[in-house]
Amino acid sequence: MEAFGLTFVATAHLLAVDVAMAAPAFCLWLQWRADRDELARRLDLYLLRLSLVTLLLAVALGGMAVALIARLHPQPYLNAFHELPRRRYEFGVVELLFSLACYAVALRVGRWRERANDGQPISRRWFAFRWWATFLGSLNLAYHFPPLFVMLGVLTARPATWGHEARFTGLLADGEILARTVHHWLAALVVGGMAAAYYGIRQNGADDRPAVVWGCRLAAAAMLLQVFSGFLVVAELPAAARNALLGDDLAATGLFAAALVATFFVLPRLAASAWGHVDRRYVLGSCLLVLLVMLLMTAARHRTRELLLANQRVAAKLGLH
Repeated sequence: MEAFGLTFVATAHLLAVDVAMAAPAFCLWLQWRADRDELARRLDLYLLRLSLVTLLLAVALGGMAVALIARLHPQPYLNAFHELPRRRYEFGVVELLFSLACYAVALRVGRWRERANDGQPISRRWFAFRWWATFLGSLNLAYHFPPLFVMLGVLTARPATWGHEARFTGLLADGEILARTVHHWLAALVVGGMAAAYYGIRQNGADDRPAVVWGCRLAAAAMLLQVFSGFLVVAELPAAARNALLGDDLAATGLFAAALVATFFVLPRLAASAWGHVDRRYVLGSCLLVLLVMLLMTAARHRTRELLLANQRVAAKLGLH
């Protein structure tokens, strides 16, 4: 039961992190349009507010995930934790606060401009300040946190490396870690695009329909790239995990196959919305399907990791004898 709980919590955590990381990246384009496009201005402020909330939510969900991991697999994760330098985790707190501050500043300047300028274009100095605050906050999250958590997950299944301190930048060149990190970045763009599309559907006005088109274009392009990056991820997996996904384990194969079916089912819907066929049911259905894909992929990942950890335990017992 706790394993199911970990899958749901981890999925929710990933969704929150993805919004906090990718929605501000989308805002960089919106801010260029904001002075001449009312929808872009409103959507920019909405996504920044959402990013602040989801980043705080991600911290809370991350704490819940760590508590569940401590009950289920304490030793492998603890061993992986000690492989990375302690300063990497200490800096993580500073980096988190930095991104929160950047988003808060960008949102504050945007609201100030809305109240004080009475619709007049923002000065170049303030525009640049706000744009760079948004950019640095998003880049900071994208560079530090997905790679860090991917590293911890991968290193739990590599007992041969335990006890040896690894360099963060060195691990970034590892094939599996790099492929998984790129896959997470693309997933974040999908979720960020769907957040924009949901805003357009929620407002439900003719003037808000372009938000759906913009968001679905981003989501469709990122998901298509994800299909190709997914092949790279599978190719870089340890042989036992790859074989489990491709037929050796019924649960892992079923979850992986269901995620692929959902992916290829949602792609045409996103493409239709991206080309201007905005239908409320299609967009809401696409949002739900994206959530389902993330849940199934997370469950498949956890299943293969369970198998790898079980193999480690068997090997350890045989080694003792």
